[in-house]
Amino acid sequence: WISGSGIVHSFEQINNIVSLHSQNHKIFIGSDSFLTKKRTCFVTAVCLLTENKGGKYFLYKDYLKTN
Repeated sequence: WISGSGIVHSFEQINNIVSLHSQNHKIFIGSDSFLTKKRTCFVTAVCLLTENKGGKYFLYKDYLKTN
């Protein structure tokens, strides 16, 4: 997992950050994929929004070789 500012986080760290944030704020989670001739890229995003203060996001990318 990588934050919008480029800091690498473990899944456990993301889980803790989301748990702390979830009490009074909004959380958005989304996924997408992109297929090329050589591989498929899967991306998951977690966005944490604090109203009137902005937010932060984290991305996870994984690649699968295309046969």
